Amino acid sequence: MKLSIILATCNRSDIIHFMLDSISKIEISNDFILELLVIDQSFDDKTFNVIQSYANSLDILYIHALRRGLSHSRNIGLLLATGDIVCFGDDDCTYPTNLLESLKKYSFSTQDSIVGGGVYIPGTATLTKYTRKSECTSINQLNMAKLITSISIFINKNSIDEVGVTFDERLGLGAEFSSCEELDFVYRLLSSGVKGIYDPSLAVFHAEPEGYSEEKTFSYAKGHGAYCRKLLSSSNFSALQYVFLKFMKTLAKIPLQLISGHQYHAMKYFKGFLYGFRRYKRND
Repeated sequence: MKLSIILATCNRSDIIHFMLDSISKIEISNDFILELLVIDQSFDDKTFNVIQSYANSLDILYIHALRRGLSHSRNIGLLLATGDIVCFGDDDCTYPTNLLESLKKYSFSTQDSIVGGGVYIPGTATLTKYTRKSECTSINQLNMAKLITSISIFINKNSIDEVGVTFDERLGLGAEFSSCEELDFVYRLLSSGVKGIYDPSLAVFHAEPEGYSEEKTFSYAKGHGAYCRKLLSSSNFSALQYVFLKFMKTLAKIPLQLISGHQYHAMKYFKGFLYGFRRYKRND
């Protein structure tokens, strides 16, 4: 068995060594190995120099992307990955040393081609806001938004190849609609019959997300709006239900945050959501 860690990065040479250190400490066995694919969107060689310092301790394939975009870089990684399982690391997350041993308990076949793990605050057993549920459950199109984030999903590579799913390069950081690329990716896998489970005992580490600036709120909301617009064309009832609930929650945030004194963030989110919803057009 082989795990491919696909790491897209851009100008994060100051912190990426934490991620690389954690990968270098993952326990390897004869029946389970890993490879690291780094897709670097930086405009200088600082990240490359850091990567080079790990060349003797890790099986690394380094690619310098000619254009920016998280989804574009991840698609390059998917094209080149040779592992049985793929995951999508961030340059500010870390892995436990027993990651591969933890993955062995899943078959990555009929019922668990997608395994979503829990995201924990480093050095603790506390789940972050990324994945709050503390019990195992099946992943479906209605609950997946609360159960998955890109850094904690591990997917059977054959399932991806058989379905022919890639990341929508109009979604994600560096694109016009800068979020929800992983939700769209997993949604299309589930819609094609691929099954998934969420198990918080499978750990990935990341700092608790901080409050977003108004600019970042607007940017991320555009992605949410675009994703909902894309879902609208689906005949799946759960997709339409998700869009309806998302609209209701977005509207409800305005008076609630007005009371708490955060009305500007609520309005920025609403405006960003509408922008993404109106501007996104399907081309598939």
